Amino acid sequence: MIQSYLLVKAKFAIKRDDRSSACRHLHRHISRYPGDYEGWLLLGGLLRPEDGYKYIQKAQLLAPENEAVIDAVNWIENKIPNPKPIHTKQDAAKIPAKNHQPEPVEQISSPYLIWASRGILLLFLFLLAALFTVGLLSFIQGTEPTILGRKLIIVTSGSMEPVFETGSIILINTRANNNFQEGDIIMYRSPENPHTNITHRIIDVMDEEGVTSYRTKGDNNTYEDPLLISNQHIVGEYTNITIPRLGYFFSFIRTRNGIITLAMLFGFYLVISQAFKIKEYLLESEPEQKPVASINAENEA
Repeated sequence: MIQSYLLVKAKFAIKRDDRSSACRHLHRHISRYPGDYEGWLLLGGLLRPEDGYKYIQKAQLLAPENEAVIDAVNWIENKIPNPKPIHTKQDAAKIPAKNHQPEPVEQISSPYLIWASRGILLLFLFLLAALFTVGLLSFIQGTEPTILGRKLIIVTSGSMEPVFETGSIILINTRANNNFQEGDIIMYRSPENPHTNITHRIIDVMDEEGVTSYRTKGDNNTYEDPLLISNQHIVGEYTNITIPRLGYFFSFIRTRNGIITLAMLFGFYLVISQAFKIKEYLLESEPEQKPVASINAENEA
C-alpha cells in the first residue's frame, strides 16, 4: 500500500464527498503507481458498478487475498448480473505482480500530520503578520503600540528586578481606574520629563485636601523616587504579564532595518508558497496516462 500525496488528497476529497476531485487524484495515482491495489479499489468504489467493476477486478489481480478487495468483489458482483471478466490471461501477464514494489515515494504516516503542519504554518504566519503590524505602528507613531487598551512596554532598566528584568516586555493596562493602592505597580510620566515613562511600585498613598498623590520606588532601587505622582501623570497599571527577553527583538523591529527584515521574510514566504502552487498546477496540467484496465476495455470494444 502506497501513501502518496495523491492518494491522501483523494481520501480527503472522498470525505468531503467531492467525487470528481477524488477520481482525478486516483487516476493520477494509479497511472504513476499501477502496482498499488488500494488506488484501483477506491476508484472502482467511486464509480457506478458497471464502470467500477474493471477497476475492482484489477485490484483483485494485484491483491487477491486482501479482505477489503474480496468484500468489494463480492459486493459489486451482486450488483451486476452475469459479470463478464474484462482481463484475458495475456492481459493479466502484463499486470505487475502482487509483491511488485513501485518506485519509492514519500510516506505520509497520518492525515492528521498534514493538518498539524498546516496549523503550525498558519500560526507562524499570524505571528509574523502581528509582529510586522506592531513594528510598523511603533515605527510610524514613534511610541509603544497599544492593543485593546494594553500598552506593550520594553523594559530598559533593572529597577524593578526581579519582578521583570531588562529586555522583557510587560503589558500596561491604560484603562485602569484611578483607585490605586499601596503595592500596585504603575507606569507614569516623569513630572520633570513628560517624554519619559517610569514603571515603579506605589509605596505610599497620600490624600491632602481631596487630592491624591503617590510615592513610588523601584523594587531594586535603594531610594524612593524624589517626586510625588498624581493621577494625571499615571499612564496605566502593570497587568502582571511579562514576556522575558522579547523586548530585544521588539526593539529591533521598531527600527527601519527591522521593518525591512520582516517584510523580506513575509515576501520570501509568498514566493515559496506560490512556487509550490505553480508546481502543483503544472502537475495537474500533465496529460494523464490512462489506467491499464481502461486501455483493455477500449481494445475489447
